[in-house]
Amino acid sequence: MEPFLASLNLIESEDGGATWQLIGEAHVSSARSYPELLDVLGRTAARLLRMALWNGDVPRTSWTPQPVQPGPSRTMLGARFASGLAWLRARIGGEVYGIAVLDRRPEKFLHDQTCPVAQWLQIPPSKGFIADPFFWPGRPGLLLCETYLHRTGLGELTLLSVDAGQIVGSEPLPLGLRCHLSYPSTWSDAARVLCLPEMAASRRQILYELKPDAAPEPLCIIADDVGMADPTLMQVDSLYWIAYTDTDIGTYDNLCLLYASRLEGPWLPHAGNPVKLDARSSRPGGTPFWIGNQLFRPAQDCSREYGGALVVNRVTICTPEAYQEEPAAILRPDPDGAFPDGLHTLSIGNGLAVIDGKRNSYHPAILAQKLRRRLVRKSGGPHADLAR
Repeated sequence: MEPFLASLNLIESEDGGATWQLIGEAHVSSARSYPELLDVLGRTAARLLRMALWNGDVPRTSWTPQPVQPGPSRTMLGARFASGLAWLRARIGGEVYGIAVLDRRPEKFLHDQTCPVAQWLQIPPSKGFIADPFFWPGRPGLLLCETYLHRTGLGELTLLSVDAGQIVGSEPLPLGLRCHLSYPSTWSDAARVLCLPEMAASRRQILYELKPDAAPEPLCIIADDVGMADPTLMQVDSLYWIAYTDTDIGTYDNLCLLYASRLEGPWLPHAGNPVKLDARSSRPGGTPFWIGNQLFRPAQDCSREYGGALVVNRVTICTPEAYQEEPAAILRPDPDGAFPDGLHTLSIGNGLAVIDGKRNSYHPAILAQKLRRRLVRKSGGPHADLAR
């Protein structure tokens, strides 16, 4: 078992246990309380069995049992410690992110590596942070991102103007929604530029068209009564696809898909949803990109903590009947950099790349705002519905 990972293997034998074949597997983060881990493993086992029954013709691979070490697992003890540390950090501190624009071609990311950054874009940590950066296709110097404010505990969508490594302009991207907004993923074809932001808190997903000097216009409602985390558009052959994590299944460890023949829909769920159960590489983490005839999908490694690293997956099969991908590269933060605790998003566009990095912060202003929001929620004041 890898550090901070609990793995489930679904196996079968046709010769009375002399040999075993692997049918399916799932990997969940063990950095959580023991009762919660047992609950997650039980629900994941049921979904793994369902996935195997649905996809009965999946290729089998040989499986050999590993010897069990006596006594408590050092990996499990480390995971329990990480869970307790994360609980404490969430109450006395918080995460702070920064954004970096990189002059780097996509091919450069297809290697296991750290990601050094010379210059970061950020706002004062006492105020909040900017994260989830995406390019506005065809408009160099413009980035869409989330601006998270400690004062409200909510994310807002922002359009940043960037020049020579500096933020020279900032304005809100109005959607008219009163909920946490983030991850304004973009996509373009020959005629239009689209934005698919995360609005999981609203239990509705809307696809917008972006136009210069105008508010985003709703193109269609993708889905209702579903929490779609980090929804990301891509196109494979004649079909459009949306990759996302279903928050009703889990926050970090599943990949679900929708597909449609037209961007306006109707959008249909993949019959095998969730098509993947793996905390290391399921939740979307940026813009899918093509190198030659090969599609790559960035995803988050949340096995130890949310947004701990980025995994670039190579998509090998993407049809309404089947989906498969495999890790091609792992991108980790520079431990000596300004944001050493995680990489969260990788977006490609306008001939450049943009990432965001994470730092765990214990700024007194963050704790003060958390306490204030908690008091607002308990008091039931006029803004209690927006306090997180």
